[in-house]
Amino acid sequence: MIGDLSWRYTVKDSRGRRLRRTHWRRSHSFLLAYLHHVRGIMTSVDAPGVVDRNGASLTIDVAGSVIFADVDAPASGTSQGISVGTGATPVAIDDFAHDAQIADGGGAGELNYAAMTVAAHEQGVGFSQVRMYRDFSNTNPAAVTVREVALQAVTGTSGGGSSQYFLVRDLVSPVQVVNNGETLLIEAAYRIQT
Repeated sequence: MIGDLSWRYTVKDSRGRRLRRTHWRRSHSFLLAYLHHVRGIMTSVDAPGVVDRNGASLTIDVAGSVIFADVDAPASGTSQGISVGTGATPVAIDDFAHDAQIADGGGAGELNYAAMTVAAHEQGVGFSQVRMYRDFSNTNPAAVTVREVALQAVTGTSGGGSSQYFLVRDLVSPVQVVNNGETLLIEAAYRIQT
């Protein structure tokens, strides 16, 4: 069985008409925190020393956690779900944050983060997948260039708290320029197949 994540980028105008869309592009950058989450699922054993998005080394509480790998972000939530940045530093396996994350808002260099949509599980002959979607709209006068994309999850930590972890980070190719009044729709498909 093979598992992978793919991204697709669509830029829409202010009326929602598609201006351009990429083909599905396979992710190349599952991160160390992702592997800790998978190990936790397989063993039900807490994972110490997992670095969260703020650089803190924490223990993921697998057995007693109420929240585990939650990517279902609310509108304006920049620390969960699909997020974007302007950085161009190549991805490293131990990355835990964007090179330069784009903030939520209508100011210079910002994009408005819509709520995440995590679609129902789909199954076909020889495959099964979950799709996720998020819109990023530009309401500031200048264009914003998206060069990196990530998938972040909230997971419970020992002591009853929670934190955010980068599961995937990829450089966007080709880079996506979002002009004033345009919206960038980012789709992610996590698929397993035989």
